[in-house]
Amino acid sequence: LLVGNPGSGKSVVMGDVLRNLEERNIPVLGLKADQDCAENLSELGVRLELDEGIVEVIQALAQSDERVVLLVDQIDALSQSLSVRREYLNTFTRLVHALEAISNVRIIVSCRTYDLQNDQAFNFYQSQRQITLGKLGEEQVKSVLQKLDPANPPLTKELMELLQVPL
Repeated sequence: LLVGNPGSGKSVVMGDVLRNLEERNIPVLGLKADQDCAENLSELGVRLELDEGIVEVIQALAQSDERVVLLVDQIDALSQSLSVRREYLNTFTRLVHALEAISNVRIIVSCRTYDLQNDQAFNFYQSQRQITLGKLGEEQVKSVLQKLDPANPPLTKELMELLQVPL
């Protein structure tokens, strides 16, 4: 589970992981939870224009490849605070449950910290291994600014805090 506040770079990291896996010819399926939503797994397979169900396709890939990766970005977009369609979130949770038992399938899901901590529908995800994205360090910000402007005037505390958010 990739966790962070808004603007912390979760979607950028997910995109980088997707490109890296594609370059290494590792089978990967990247989904945006808010765009690839479906009421059930069958509908999700149809939306993705798969000849078989999504679980069956990933199982077949897992039998022929040493690793298969599923990326689900922005699952927080299906949280109670943003959506009343709970079946969409349930579909992704069922997908993760169906695939987690397959030994060479890896699943990475991104979620905002607030939704993870405050929406009971995310209880299952709270118990998963988490990688938390935080703010950039002051030295990272200063290093980038130094490259952009060697004069690099001092920053106010407020501006530094703003620049520490990757977005």
